[in-house]
Amino acid sequence: MIVVGAGVTGLAAAHRLVELGLEPVVLERDSRCGGVILTEEVEGFLVEAGPDSFLARKPWAADLCRRLGLGPELIPTDPANRGSFIWFGGQLHTLPEGLTALVPTRLAPIARSRLLSPAGKARLLLEPLVARRRESEDESLAGFFRRRLGRQAAERLVEPLVRGIYGGDAASLSLRATFPQLAEIERRHGSLVRGLLREAPAGAADGESVAFLSLRRGMGSLIDRLAHRLPPGALRTRAGVTALARREGDFEIKLANVESLAAAALILATPPAEAARLLGSLDPELAALVGGIRSGSSLTVALGYERDRLRHRLKGYGFVVPEVAGGPLLACTWASSKFPGRAPTGCVLLRAFLAEPESLLERDDRDVVAGALEALRPILGIEGDPLVARVHRWREALPRYAVGHPARVEAIERRLASLPGVWVAGAGYRGVGIPDCVRQGEQAAEAALAFLTGRSPRGAATPATG
Repeated sequence: MIVVGAGVTGLAAAHRLVELGLEPVVLERDSRCGGVILTEEVEGFLVEAGPDSFLARKPWAADLCRRLGLGPELIPTDPANRGSFIWFGGQLHTLPEGLTALVPTRLAPIARSRLLSPAGKARLLLEPLVARRRESEDESLAGFFRRRLGRQAAERLVEPLVRGIYGGDAASLSLRATFPQLAEIERRHGSLVRGLLREAPAGAADGESVAFLSLRRGMGSLIDRLAHRLPPGALRTRAGVTALARREGDFEIKLANVESLAAAALILATPPAEAARLLGSLDPELAALVGGIRSGSSLTVALGYERDRLRHRLKGYGFVVPEVAGGPLLACTWASSKFPGRAPTGCVLLRAFLAEPESLLERDDRDVVAGALEALRPILGIEGDPLVARVHRWREALPRYAVGHPARVEAIERRLASLPGVWVAGAGYRGVGIPDCVRQGEQAAEAALAFLTGRSPRGAATPATG
């Protein structure tokens, strides 16, 4: 049993296979495992190069942490600093309370906010009167929210939050792949506000429950523990797969060092572009479907400062920037306000996400840091140079679920049914967050075991959305 790719999806799959009594081999072309999850300790600052947390309401990542003995290391966002901001019109606007699944469900916070004009607020209040969409086809997030909430609320309130989650343009992102529950609520109730108020769990609209969890020593500790739990020799880094072939019922896996391995079953836990390359020799039609899933890049700048070098109180978790506001920033998280232990005593840690990262990937680190600081100084009142500055680039690492994505994934699953012994899993298919990746990896492992032991003709290619 071979798992290709040692990001969190592949490692979760391998760990589940071990729990089920198998001894997988995990092949990773990079020199380290973890994919986009990487935690660095730099002069007392705990810097996340990739995701810094995961959704608490999706249980699969937290459950895995507990099985790994990391339960005591799980930490929530600091409740004393609860709150976020939107940068628009030259000022930070408090994100109105009462957002449920990105939709405002309380009148008073919206009425007090200066983010929307009186006309924008009035249009938002008309949402319960907007007719439901009769067509069943997928639509873009931008089209959906502008239709339901009005252009101003969509552009200034909802779409910047979407950019902060997916790093992409809401005009090209699929509603049914990213927020399928909203399409279903519109179908059942007509109004999003009415439906969310009826269906939201108690306290959800007031932000009383924990939204995000992390680990005390950073998300990299999850990767370290997963790798440590594998049998000796199971994880092989610098082991890039160059080609796949069928040989007498098994799969032949050719490595860059000219070595070849054989396996009865494969889990491809790589980005879609890499999975498509490997599947090309087995099923060109399947490869074309997988290769049609597009990805974008990410560029972040972590900045460590002495606390007295910033005039802003940093009371909150950070801010996002609407696309209509322009500028070089996508968002900025205040890491040391969000989670404890991210900065030395008397210091703070910021993390800026840059817009249009593809245009900056080849720029020198000093230029990238200078550009981020130029944008942040007037917003946060920053003085002087940082104690620590780290730039992290992730090329084509963020899947962008285009309109029609769910139908594409269903077509991939149908095609995989004719390729027994192969599974694909990861952020490119049914959920970009860490919990979704863990779930996909573990369900692929369980389906592979069923296939190998003859209890099922194949199992599921990827798990269902939920």
